[in-house]
Amino acid sequence: MKTLLRLLPLFFAFYSCDNRTDYFIEHEWILHYNTYDDNLKSTHNERVVFRNDSILSYSKLEPKAVPYSLEKTDSTIIFRIPKTIINENTLEEYDTLLVDTAYYDFKNVLNTPILALTLNNSLNTDVLFCSDKEATLIETNNFIKLASFKIGGYTIGDSIDVEHVVSLEDCIDILDCEGIINAKLRENRNVSIQLIDKKFIYSIKQDQIGEESFSNIVDVVNQKLKISPDTLLKKPPFYTEGLRWQTGEIEIKLSKNNMAQYYLDEANSQDKTVAGKYMKQYYLKLANNETSNSSYYTLEYNNSVIQSVLKYKNKSTPVSTIIE
Repeated sequence: MKTLLRLLPLFFAFYSCDNRTDYFIEHEWILHYNTYDDNLKSTHNERVVFRNDSILSYSKLEPKAVPYSLEKTDSTIIFRIPKTIINENTLEEYDTLLVDTAYYDFKNVLNTPILALTLNNSLNTDVLFCSDKEATLIETNNFIKLASFKIGGYTIGDSIDVEHVVSLEDCIDILDCEGIINAKLRENRNVSIQLIDKKFIYSIKQDQIGEESFSNIVDVVNQKLKISPDTLLKKPPFYTEGLRWQTGEIEIKLSKNNMAQYYLDEANSQDKTVAGKYMKQYYLKLANNETSNSSYYTLEYNNSVIQSVLKYKNKSTPVSTIIE
């Protein structure tokens, strides 16, 4: 009898696992994405991808979505999608079904239910959003790394009061930067951040990191991510060298550019005309100014999953440092 009682908790644990909610059946999962015109102006779009345990596939030849049933394991889905092929001889178009496998994770990120997907042998992660914004999911841990990093005391997704930042500028350095502004921490101006909706940290970067801090940073990242970094080989034009760690959602880069050598190369490439001699002196001056800076590293941290959620939550909130 005592043996039976000891086995009951184990029985119920297995029973609850085998009968856990199937979120592919219970919810619709929506992909949000942007399309761009010839002037790179973006338009927001959304499309239901999963519904009723099926993937909704779209084809050039079939304007309506066609459902294809999913095959599932505890960590992967196998799905079928049509691809339009052109017969080289007849120029006729027809669809063929492609079969692919993706790892999936259900997560609650910043109080938002999401489905994260990554194709087999891919470092890219797609984030889909639940049709029920109030849903609370039992999370899975199939491929998403749970590691979080702080730089300058902050991590991606943190909120920060505007009085703690300086040098606010509208973002122009990435293709899709609607709602994002650049800033620096007031208490440490070597730390640059990108803000979304002027209050949530979207990405973090720290400059002027000395050689003496390199090994310690590497040890911390290696311990948390438990993967080996890629080595950035030093080569022209900017002679970038360092390390990069990349998972399905996290990218950390610790690198330095030898801008002094870059400007020396530019100086040596000038011709012997009056204008060339002037430009040579100009580049030599820049090289001299960069000599000390070329020994410092920059640490950059991005998390594509959290960044996707931040964009989703703030997609209808345009911001500007010029007008409010």
